Amino acid sequence: MKSNTQNNIQNTLIEVAKLGKSVGLHGAMKCHILTDFPEIFQTNAIFFATSMSSFHKNTTPLTLKSFDLKKQLIMFHEITTPESAKALTNYMLNCSIEDTKKYCHLNKDEFFWFDIIGCIILENNEKLGKVTDIQRITNTDFLIIQTDEKLCKQHAKTFLIPYINQFILTTDIANKIIQTQNAKAILEES
Repeated sequence: MKSNTQNNIQNTLIEVAKLGKSVGLHGAMKCHILTDFPEIFQTNAIFFATSMSSFHKNTTPLTLKSFDLKKQLIMFHEITTPESAKALTNYMLNCSIEDTKKYCHLNKDEFFWFDIIGCIILENNEKLGKVTDIQRITNTDFLIIQTDEKLCKQHAKTFLIPYINQFILTTDIANKIIQTQNAKAILEES
């Protein structure tokens, strides 16, 4: 059983990479980047390696020593041998929401996925549902919407909305509301 501290840490982490095989003699590892913001990989930043095992969840804090974006190699101060690097193969590498906001700078009308998830979808003042997840398909992000209870009897329980101007009018992160157009038609066809 995990401690409350362990649970709280995992609930506030963002996946940024998957750790691959050990490379060389000093604990370097391949790093398969999952984030749109490679600038998160700052020297001495704290990351958390999390096992993917369904039997035993383990979160290990690591301090970044170096990162080579071109070669996709990463090193941590705590990992100094090939054996210790191999022990973390296939672990997910996470960072905190606070560090994400600190190191990753957004342009106007750009948002973090974790800020979009939980937003209510409104179209012409009608609640269509709530964003439960986001999935990137090719180069487009799709909002996964859990349909509002009032609409579930006639329509699918979930549907997707492409996060593009044809469907998204405004995104208000502070109030957790996304105003849409043409999204109800997608729901009706789902």
